[in-house]
Amino acid sequence: MGLFAGTRTAFNDRFELISKLGFTNLDGINQPEGNNIIIYEAEIKGLYKFSTNQAVTA
Repeated sequence: MGLFAGTRTAFNDRFELISKLGFTNLDGINQPEGNNIIIYEAEIKGLYKFSTNQAVTA
């Protein structure tokens, strides 16, 4: 099970800021009982558009 939410903000026609926050719960995947694995994730990246078909993220 997992849950993620995020934003996508365009500053102009070429640059966007993308953020994501969430978690993944790996309960019951060949783990001994009581061992619950939860992975938390946070991400911030920028997107620069060279054209309508080409872009780079960092």
